[in-house]
Amino acid sequence: MTATLLHQATRPDGRHTHLRGNLQHLPSGNLFGAWSKNLYISEHTSEGEVVYEASFTSRRFVLYRAYKFNFTARPIESPVIGAFASVTARREFTTVVYASWNGATDVHEWRNHSADDSVPLGKLIGSARRSGFETAIVCKGFHPAVYAEAVNVDGESLGMSSSVRTELPHR
Repeated sequence: MTATLLHQATRPDGRHTHLRGNLQHLPSGNLFGAWSKNLYISEHTSEGEVVYEASFTSRRFVLYRAYKFNFTARPIESPVIGAFASVTARREFTTVVYASWNGATDVHEWRNHSADDSVPLGKLIGSARRSGFETAIVCKGFHPAVYAEAVNVDGESLGMSSSVRTELPHR
């Protein structure tokens, strides 16, 4: 009934953590650890060299676990959109669609479709690469009702918004 120490990771600032914490073995062989007090985290090579360390400056924060991995998420809610009609300087109609899917990490592009009853899946009227939390897509012409489709980098559909009526400019 003896234990043998195989690896040891020491908190880089030399302090001790009295409660909580965890170590994660990374595919690279490194160790990634949470040290509870002041949300202190660090990463060590298999030889013990510190390659990353961070903490909050406020003493109010604590944690008991931290992990290092690529985070991807797809919300259970559908994407949401707003659509607004406008007229260009050349007196051409446009429909501007604002698309967003709070928390979705793998949306690469938004594709807008007219919600026309004569076309089962709607006609593609415009697309744009995702740009931040909300993406604006300008579509030529006036489209009374539209919906948006979130697409990943491989062109696969991730989800669709409900169709909305395009708001006309206020007089």
